[in-house]
Amino acid sequence: NHLKLDGDTLLVNESAYNLREFNRNLLFGVGKASVPMLAAACDILTVHEPSGMVITKDGYLDSSISLNKRRITIFEAGHPIPDQRNIDAGVIVSNFASDLQPDDLIIVLLSGGGSSLLTHPAPGIKLQDVQAVTSLLLKCGANITEINSLRKHMDLFKGGGLVKMLSPATVITLILSD
Repeated sequence: NHLKLDGDTLLVNESAYNLREFNRNLLFGVGKASVPMLAAACDILTVHEPSGMVITKDGYLDSSISLNKRRITIFEAGHPIPDQRNIDAGVIVSNFASDLQPDDLIIVLLSGGGSSLLTHPAPGIKLQDVQAVTSLLLKCGANITEINSLRKHMDLFKGGGLVKMLSPATVITLILSD
């Protein structure tokens, strides 16, 4: 229970954020558990009507969770091998990030699978390159740390790229690791 609302104050662990100080309250989730994580955050922030997006693995949408009614855009994409849907969602995330302002609050909810699902190849790298490298690494038994070591050189979101893109907004990140 790391996210609580007390009136207009959002409590995140030991930090407090006055939601009246922000123009927009935005949510962004990526990973296999991102749909229930985002739904829980929406329930907490319900009076502040957050909007946002979620990227999850095929088959990980829970029909009992209704995010569409809550101004949340949902993307399903390939995992562990990214496909064109990952790239399409990544472009939308990049465009979304380019519109952020200093008076925006964005809560990023990350869970397992996020490094595969959130994909935006660096200039000169094609989707087929990302797919080939990921496939080779998986076939040779590379662990997620080893795979992500290479991904950060091939992708604009990796290695701190996402948080840089989200600047100048205030960013809160909650991570659920499997």
